[in-house]
Amino acid sequence: MSPEAAKKTLIRNEVNADTAEKITQACVNFAKQHNIAVSVFVVNPTGQIMVSGNLALQMRWGNIGVFPTSGGLPIMADGQMIGAIGVGGSNMDEQCADEALTSVVGPQPPLAPNQPPQK
Repeated sequence: MSPEAAKKTLIRNEVNADTAEKITQACVNFAKQHNIAVSVFVVNPTGQIMVSGNLALQMRWGNIGVFPTSGGLPIMADGQMIGAIGVGGSNMDEQCADEALTSVVGPQPPLAPNQPPQK
């Protein structure tokens, strides 16, 4: 198959189990260093759970399969989304996810700047 044809296929790359485990462990290490408790989910592009931290806290809303977890970020590699991470339980969820992704996968899109509280 030519490179041009390969770009048009619907086959996608996705995060593998080993990388998902490394991302989860990096996030847990970040949480320990900052004395925070977090739950971590790493999913593939179709939303299937690859690795999760603390399954007892797993929650779904209705039949739509939504996990109410802050700190949700895409996992980007070579300009392609290969999965996503959701971190919840602290006031540093996005930082935990970003630090874990950057340390395991490499540079990620920048986080949105923190906004001051609205009055």
